[in-house]
Amino acid sequence: MNTLFRFVLSSLLMIICCVPVCFSQSNGEYVGIAQGKDLESVKISALQNLAQQIHVFISNKSMREMSENAETFKDSMFSNTIAQSFVSLTDVKETIEKTDDQTFKVVKTVSKANVQKMFDMRRKRILDYLDEAERLRSEANTKPSVSLQPMLNNYYQAYLLNTIYPDTLTYYFNSQATSLAVGIPNMLNEIARSIEFIPTKLIDDEYIVCKFLARYNGKEVFKLNYSIYDGMGQSEGEVQNGETQITLYYPKEEKKDRQVQAQLEFLPADELDNTLSIAKKFMNTTPLQKTILINFPGDTDKIAPKIVQQPPQTLMGLVNVKTSFEDVKKEIDLLIKKRIIVQGRASDFETLNGLYCIVVDRPGLIALLKNTNNKYYNYLTNSEVELKEFAGKRILWFELLKIK
Repeated sequence: MNTLFRFVLSSLLMIICCVPVCFSQSNGEYVGIAQGKDLESVKISALQNLAQQIHVFISNKSMREMSENAETFKDSMFSNTIAQSFVSLTDVKETIEKTDDQTFKVVKTVSKANVQKMFDMRRKRILDYLDEAERLRSEANTKPSVSLQPMLNNYYQAYLLNTIYPDTLTYYFNSQATSLAVGIPNMLNEIARSIEFIPTKLIDDEYIVCKFLARYNGKEVFKLNYSIYDGMGQSEGEVQNGETQITLYYPKEEKKDRQVQAQLEFLPADELDNTLSIAKKFMNTTPLQKTILINFPGDTDKIAPKIVQQPPQTLMGLVNVKTSFEDVKKEIDLLIKKRIIVQGRASDFETLNGLYCIVVDRPGLIALLKNTNNKYYNYLTNSEVELKEFAGKRILWFELLKIK
């Protein structure tokens, strides 16, 4: 048992067993009061009571049930201590009285306005992170390469701060109001499912080494951090300029296909500020552990070049204006006016085979599809998709009359 834990444990046990406490509220302040013979213990207890008065993430957000298990007991006590120290950042005032029998009375007070201001600032900061993450996600639809790491980091920081925010916050994810505790993990799931590692080259080495292209919705991933079990332990990897190299510490003679799991990584601990570091201690990491499945080829013959189909030149205008629904509609109207396409409902055509369709949602065009024998190729992601993936979204069918 280390010295810090012995001090925390003995201090808090003394608070629990020996220190009388009480709560009070004035019109403009929260108040925590404690009495006892050990001044430092009384101060900690008064601060704890103040934290309970303002309902700062102790009962529901941070405290876990104590058990006879020493590690759980230690963790609960540690969380409680962090909560107290965090409250001390909010301009807490202290008065100390000493009676003749060597008993100390400590009164801790904090302005309700200061507490409200702290949480208002925290709420704004959470929403700022989310706005930036969503801006980057929307921007990813318009650029040939995607820097995923800043997007992931902003979602992550919003999630961290939400763990030490006393109310339930909601945000519009994919046009639907959802709590942050549910919405952020869902968005990270969506991002992880859209990431693909494509093997391009097996490198002659003592172990199994392969280069990969990294793609997000068919686009080059400019920046992404991940970790992977490499056969000996967990190692860190990085995507730069659309490529990454992975080493598995197995004999290269084992020419068999493997499927390995990579975990998305977020902002490292040493880059978190004080508030985010405190929040991280309360966070259950499970909802944010997002996995990418990577198929590792056993030999060079298993590496096939990915065929990328280009849309007809007459439809490139749609691709270029896809960020705005209004601009997409104007482009469709222009193509109709020039008699390049004929638009209609699915039921207006004798067959959908060979036809094209666009799928629109916020912020604009999200898919440009061609139907070939009921197999759909999405030109925006350079991948085959199923039409049911776009259920509930607006789909516009058209026949291409002029092909270039």
